[in-house]
Amino acid sequence: TLLGTFYLPRGDLEVASAVPLADQSAYTAIVARRLRLRGAPTLVLNANYKSTDIPTPDGIGPTGGQVFLRE
Repeated sequence: TLLGTFYLPRGDLEVASAVPLADQSAYTAIVARRLRLRGAPTLVLNANYKSTDIPTPDGIGPTGGQVFLRE
C-alpha cells in the first residue's frame, strides 16, 4: 500500500509490481521528475483525503486546479 505524498521533484520513482498498487489507500499523491511502472502494475490514485488522519501538504487535495499527466 502507498499512502500519502511522495515528493521527488528531481528524482525518479520506480514501482515494480504485478499486482494493483495503492488500491486500498485513502489517497496517494506523487510529485516526481519521472514515474516508471515495471511489471504491469495497476496504479490507483484515490482522492479520499478526509478518510485518513495523514495530513496533506498545501496544494494537494481538492483545490480546484488542473491536473496534468505527461508522457
